[in-house]
Amino acid sequence: DKIVAGFSHMLLLTNKGKLFAVGDGTNGKLGTCQLERDGTTSRFVAARTPQLVRFPWAQNQIMSLAAGEQHSAVTTTDGHLYVWGQGRKGQLGVGKFCHCYPMPAKIELPSGDDFATFVSCGKDHTLVATASGKVLGFGSTCYGQAGSQSLFYQVCSPEVVRTGHFKDAYHSIIQVAAGKGHSAVIFNNSELCMFGQKDTCGGISLLS
Repeated sequence: DKIVAGFSHMLLLTNKGKLFAVGDGTNGKLGTCQLERDGTTSRFVAARTPQLVRFPWAQNQIMSLAAGEQHSAVTTTDGHLYVWGQGRKGQLGVGKFCHCYPMPAKIELPSGDDFATFVSCGKDHTLVATASGKVLGFGSTCYGQAGSQSLFYQVCSPEVVRTGHFKDAYHSIIQVAAGKGHSAVIFNNSELCMFGQKDTCGGISLLS
C-alpha cells in the first residue's frame, strides 16, 4: 500500500499491515536485527529482498512511514511513534545520543502533544505532526532544520517547533517533510512554511 525510500534503503507497507525493509542494513536502519559475523566483529546484514520488520510489542495499524539517510520511523493509528537506526545526532528522539537502535523503539512524546499522526525523516533529523496541531522536531539542528531554539547543534528528545508562522494554522497541518538541512510544513489552506538552511528554502529561513 505504501513505500518510502531513504538514502540506501526502503520501507514497504502491505495492504495487510505488514512492514518490510530492503537495502543497506548499516546502523540497523532496516529494523530487522539481522547480523553477520566478520571475524571478531558483527555487522548488520543488507537485505536483497524485503524482510519483515518485527516490533517488540503489539502495535496498531501503521499510519505513516519514513526513511532517512540512516534511520527509519513509523506512526500508528493509536498515535504512537516508533523509530530505529542511527541516533548519533539525536534523530531517534530517545532522549540520548546513541550509536543505533536495531529494532523499533517507542518514543515518549511531550505531554499534550503525545498523539503522532505523521512522521518524516531527513538526513539527520526527524519531524512529527501531532493531533493537537503541533510539529515536533529532533536531531541535528545546525541549520535550524529541526525547528529547535536550542543553542546546541543537536537535540535528542522531541521538542515543539516554535515559529510565529504556525500561530494561526496549528489546526490545519496536512503534512511535514524533512530534508537534508531544511524542513517544510504544508497547511490545508495551501500555505507552505519552510525553515532550515537558507539556500534550500528559497533563500529564506523562517526561524532566523
